[in-house]
Amino acid sequence: MIRTASVALSFALVGMLAGCPNTERNESIEHMNKGRAALSAQSIETAIVELTEAVRLYPKNHLAEYQLGTAFDKRNSPNEAALHYGKAVQELPENVVYNMFYGIALYKQAVFQARDGEAKKQGKKIDQIAESDVDLRAINFDEASKYLQQAIKLDGTLWGSHYYLGRIYRIQDKPQLAAQEFTAAIQGDPREQAPYVALAELYRKWDYTDQAIQVAAQGSANVLGNARSEVNYVLGMAYFDKKKLDDAVDAFGKAIEDSGRQNHKALFQRGLALFVLGKSKEAKKDLEEYSKTAGESEQFNKSMANKVLLDIAAKQI
Repeated sequence: MIRTASVALSFALVGMLAGCPNTERNESIEHMNKGRAALSAQSIETAIVELTEAVRLYPKNHLAEYQLGTAFDKRNSPNEAALHYGKAVQELPENVVYNMFYGIALYKQAVFQARDGEAKKQGKKIDQIAESDVDLRAINFDEASKYLQQAIKLDGTLWGSHYYLGRIYRIQDKPQLAAQEFTAAIQGDPREQAPYVALAELYRKWDYTDQAIQVAAQGSANVLGNARSEVNYVLGMAYFDKKKLDDAVDAFGKAIEDSGRQNHKALFQRGLALFVLGKSKEAKKDLEEYSKTAGESEQFNKSMANKVLLDIAAKQI
C-alpha cells in the first residue's frame, strides 16, 4: 500500500517534534497520537477532532497536518485532504511522502470539483456523477503533476507517484509517457494491482493484445487476495480480444473467485465467452446470476445478457 512508505518516517518525525521543550508542542503531540490511534481504529471523525486540535495548538506540526489529510482522504473529503497535505508540504517541502500525497490529493480534488460542477449542471447529487461522466481532458492537472514529479525526483521508488502521474498522462493523451509511469509503478511495488490494470488496458486500447496479456498475467501472478480480481478480469478481456476463449473463461473464473463472486463484470463476460463457445448451459447459469445481481449502473450489459438468454431459450425450443 502507498501508506506503508510513511510508517518509519512518521515515528522519526514524532521524535523530532517531541524533542522540543514547549508545552503547546507537547500537547499537540498528545492529540496527534490520539488521532493516529483513532485513524488506525478507523474512527475517522474522532481522528479529525484530535488532529484538528493538534494543529490548532501547534500549527507547525506537519506530521499532524499530514495525518489530518489522511483522515479527510479516508472520509472522501478531497478539498480538506488537499488543504492539509498542502500545509504539511509547506512545513517540510523536501519530504517525499508529503509531496506524493499532496499530488494525489490535488488530482482527486480536481476530479471531484469537475464531478461537482457536472452534478450542479444536471441538477443531480455528486454521488450520481461518476468520473467517467465528466470530460477529464478539460481539467488542469498542472499542480498535481508538479508535486507528483517532485516526489519522484526525491524518491522514484514509491509506486503511487508514478501511478497517478501515469493517469494524468493517459488523460492528456500521452500514452507512451503513461506507459512508462505505469511500468515504473509496477516496479515500485509489484503487489499493487492498479498499475497492472492501467497498463494492460492501455495496451488493449493500442491493440497490443499480446503485451496486454503479458502484463495482466504478470499481475495475476504477483497480486494477492481479492485485489487480484480486477487483474484477472483484464486478463480475461485480453484473451477475449485474442479470441482465446478457453483462456478467457479461465481468467474470468479466477476473477469471480477472487472477488467472492462480486465481480459482476467478469460473470457477464464469462457468460458471453461460454455462449460463443457453444456452452449454452454454463452460459445461461452465469448470465442469469449476473442479471439478478448486477447493479443499476450496468443496465446496458443487463439488457445484452437478457438478449443472449432469449437466444439460448430459442435454441432450446
